[in-house]
Amino acid sequence: MSINFQDLNSIQKSAILLISLGVDHASKVFNNLSSEDVEKLTIAMAKLKDITSDVVNEVVKEYYNMMVAKNYVEEGGMGYASSVLEAAMGKEEAKNLLRKINASKELKDMTGGFDLLEKVDENQLINFLKNEHPQTAALIIANLDDKQAASILSQFDESLQGEITYRLAIMEKTSPELIQDIDDVLTEQLGGIFGGSLSKAGGTESVANILNSVGKKGTEKIMSFITDKNATLANEINALMFVFDDIFKLPQDTIDQIFDTAKALEELTNIDDGLAKALKPLVGDNLDKALNGFGGKGLKMLQDAIENLGPLRAKEVQEVQTIIVNMVKEMEEKGEIMIVSGDEEMI
Repeated sequence: MSINFQDLNSIQKSAILLISLGVDHASKVFNNLSSEDVEKLTIAMAKLKDITSDVVNEVVKEYYNMMVAKNYVEEGGMGYASSVLEAAMGKEEAKNLLRKINASKELKDMTGGFDLLEKVDENQLINFLKNEHPQTAALIIANLDDKQAASILSQFDESLQGEITYRLAIMEKTSPELIQDIDDVLTEQLGGIFGGSLSKAGGTESVANILNSVGKKGTEKIMSFITDKNATLANEINALMFVFDDIFKLPQDTIDQIFDTAKALEELTNIDDGLAKALKPLVGDNLDKALNGFGGKGLKMLQDAIENLGPLRAKEVQEVQTIIVNMVKEMEEKGEIMIVSGDEEMI
């Protein structure tokens, strides 16, 4: 079975990049790495099989984008880089690239163009954070990509999940002095394992993006905690969130456009029965709305695929639904659709 790009970790991505460079260039890269990194990459390269050209292209594209973003930062600073990248690739992708760069103290030390935080073993990071103050955990989680942040957040006890997320939401108001104090402690305790200073990140938008990847059950408990502490803040987060179920609150013609785009989305078609897995939990009106734009043989094939799917893990369903949600956000950013409720008045 071929490897999917979204399932790759940073070591595997680096290994694929080296494979794509060829023996001569890869050996020159190895000459500039530590023996530990060479060992990890060699093992990863040996284990990688059935790498499609599409996956290689995605890895090279990610590396290229990271280097382009790095150059913009060096040229004109974070504000300049943010403006240029948003215009070129959209707000979400630009934000993710800049978050990775923010997590690195020295831009020239960005190994392979991948976020240095991603090199830290997730279990090691979780064990460290469980012994730290929620403010420290929130600051570090704010510097991770949304999917990784959601994965780590889900490993904490429910009460601590809410406390960390609340602190993440109000982090925009955190003083620079406190940010620096926490950074100093991390540097002393971890010896620079996180790749350098942390950025002042977080805020309601960051929380909304992370919670979109946490899952409905976890999100409800976290939002209940935040609502009890600060109802206004909770309302701000809710207003920024858009989850898969929200698609079916949109006008029918917009829903049809979304699923017409989704059925041809490369990231989704690379997953066996990807669209069917996303629709599997739907029943009643929502399922009818999703299938409304399909017809003839295409409709029959999709209905059969949904029916023939066995029991699915919640994580499998959430992953494919998240792909569609991200696609919807990109469509809105490009002006292809408007995210409004079906009964919202238009002027």
